[in-house]
Amino acid sequence: MTSAPVATPLRYCRRCEADHPTADCRPIAAGSGTLLVCPTCGMVTGEVKRRERRALMTELVDAARWPAHGDNWITWMSLGIGVVFASKIPVVGGWISLGALASYLFVVVQRGSRGEEHAPAAADFQGWWDISLPLMQGVAALVIPLAPLAGALFLEGPAQAVVGTLGALWAVALLPAALASTAYGGSFARALNPVPMLALVARIPGDYARAAGVMAALLVAWIAAKAVTFAVVGVFKVPLPVLAFPLGFALDAASIYFPLAMARVIAVLLRERADELGIEALPPLSTR
Repeated sequence: MTSAPVATPLRYCRRCEADHPTADCRPIAAGSGTLLVCPTCGMVTGEVKRRERRALMTELVDAARWPAHGDNWITWMSLGIGVVFASKIPVVGGWISLGALASYLFVVVQRGSRGEEHAPAAADFQGWWDISLPLMQGVAALVIPLAPLAGALFLEGPAQAVVGTLGALWAVALLPAALASTAYGGSFARALNPVPMLALVARIPGDYARAAGVMAALLVAWIAAKAVTFAVVGVFKVPLPVLAFPLGFALDAASIYFPLAMARVIAVLLRERADELGIEALPPLSTR
């Protein structure tokens, strides 16, 4: 009786577009770890992962709970406190808080789509451009999804109702693809180009619809959380104003859960359908 063959660990080289046995790859020191480079061309290789696919809906539901998984809640609360605190700065507070949030959400999509499971470390902002650029890209990503809805504002009567309804459906349907394309591509060209957005939807229409549905549910929950925060703060504002501010601050910080979860849903959709979309995994550090 013969035993089953043992699978040889493989590493993937993007330049050669080929798998190589791990034993053939040359290790080089990199900080506290080691990188394995291709024996043919010297390019850094990535681990070839063979994992069984779970149902996409299961993955998307897990993504909706991701901000509270493991130690991710620390990042969730730290980001929430930082964003809300920045929003209180006079004049530029809203710009700083939205820019910092947009920057981090883009990182969640970029790294999560390539296989990173844990919440990425918050980036160090070297200047105003590090905050302004992601914010402007995020605003640009809204142009195409919201254009028909904005156009309805200039109409009257039945035409406004029809265009407004169709525009709302267009926005709900295309907004996840616009954010995914902008976050993954990281450029204004991607944010203002409908072709990659429509291509994403066309390649995985059923899976995209599931992800858009989960994101829509999270958006509704986010709006509801904001309404609850407004109502609760209003109740305490007159009799206990000293309690109203910290309570509102805490609830606003906690509500950052929802955009984090939405970004993770996009990342998981891109990760789970990486083969169909041509997304390559990030090469991890080897512990060898």
